[in-house]
Amino acid sequence: MVKRLLLFCFLLCSGAQLSAQIYGNEWVNYSQPHYRIAIPKTGLYRIDSLTLSNAGIPISAINPNNIQLFSKGQELYVYINGESDGVLNTSDYIEFYAEKNDGRFDSLAYNTTQRLPNPYVALFNDTNYVYFTWNNSLTNKRMSLQTDVNFTGYTAADYVYNEKIFAGTVNYSLGRNLISGSVYTDPRYVECEGYGSIMPQGSTLQTYFGNLNVFGSGALPAYLKTSYSGDSQDFSTSGYDHNLKFEYYDNSNNYATLNDTTFFGYKQIYVERQIPSNLLQNISLLRVSSINSPFFSGFTNSTNLHYMYLKYPQIPDLSGQSEQVFFVDDNTIASKTFLDLQNVNVGTGSVILYDLSTHNYFSTVVSGNNVKVLIPNSGTQKKCFITNSVNINNVSKLIPVNQTGFFVDYTSMITDSAFLIVSHKGLQSSANAYKTYRQSLAGGSNQVILGFIDELYDQFAYGNQKNPLAINILVALVNYRLKIYKSF
Repeated sequence: MVKRLLLFCFLLCSGAQLSAQIYGNEWVNYSQPHYRIAIPKTGLYRIDSLTLSNAGIPISAINPNNIQLFSKGQELYVYINGESDGVLNTSDYIEFYAEKNDGRFDSLAYNTTQRLPNPYVALFNDTNYVYFTWNNSLTNKRMSLQTDVNFTGYTAADYVYNEKIFAGTVNYSLGRNLISGSVYTDPRYVECEGYGSIMPQGSTLQTYFGNLNVFGSGALPAYLKTSYSGDSQDFSTSGYDHNLKFEYYDNSNNYATLNDTTFFGYKQIYVERQIPSNLLQNISLLRVSSINSPFFSGFTNSTNLHYMYLKYPQIPDLSGQSEQVFFVDDNTIASKTFLDLQNVNVGTGSVILYDLSTHNYFSTVVSGNNVKVLIPNSGTQKKCFITNSVNINNVSKLIPVNQTGFFVDYTSMITDSAFLIVSHKGLQSSANAYKTYRQSLAGGSNQVILGFIDELYDQFAYGNQKNPLAINILVALVNYRLKIYKSF
């Protein structure tokens, strides 16, 4: 979503407040070419050598050990099939796990809120981008292949942890008005602003999480969370105008209350609770209800439900799924956890299992619809991803950043004052003409910096298209005493 135009003024004013050291482009090496890869959904991706060649990448001159991939400013751990010989052959490929955009990076756009209303839904664009580049190092980040399949002496784990998330996307709340009762909203991103599902007063929104395969023995902890915000306000002598209740359907077929709260107006509420897993059913219902309290029965307030979340221990049964993210605890009596995953849809391809926390790639043993694997202890819970090679997303296109493949080093242009132009490549001719004018005596003899918006998205917003932070960070990086001209 593109915020109201007044946001741009706020970004320019607030740019100087950003850290003098951290700008989000520290991952960029200006001497290396970078190519952008679109990530529209979460999963496993592959790039073959033909695709690299078609993008104009000189694969015959690149040692595959030199290859790097970056996402959200962090180098990814990748698996490169056939890199040991130092040559990218026709059968070689690069494999990596990547996630689509969510709202985490967008937190920087908010003004004062301490917690994202909805971290699971991106404000601007849900397509993420991964950047392909190469250097001269032979120690870039790689997945470590684990080949131990000797299960003798191990007892299969009773459970893994799984997550279920309902994230509202239908309603977008603009948050608190600048003036109470006014139609004018704050141009900044403020508390309560974000995506969710609208709940009129007196209504209930619930979600069913089915086929949970809950492991209820031992009463392991299950974690339940929700986030919702007031989406309107009416003055009340009682001091509040919203009454919200967060509940789950327990194993006795009753609704158990996790939180019951009242609040006034535009306020963001976050609830996190822990219960024993044996209180859950295999088909679990979470709900948030807006109560018609007699204290404000004449009002018509609404609430924006951002998300409901459940993390719980699951017996190692995938119920016919071919792909799942899950979490593995350490084995308390051995050095590795033995997983015997049941009812996996292994399909016709090979089964692939990554430990995303410790960056391991596992050999597995497949028998029918069962998958067996040994996962080493790490001292903490590990995030893992299992899939079938049939599900792999084959990358078909890599696009050079800035059309040339090279980022612009704006730090080399910094002066005491500058005239900053932000434009679009479609207006390149006019933008360059205006730059020339502003540099001339008639135009004020300015030191001019010209930035094109798509390259700014790549360098300062990790490719997050339409994210205004790209301009904000450039302003902070170049100089906070700037004259501004904007052309889109």
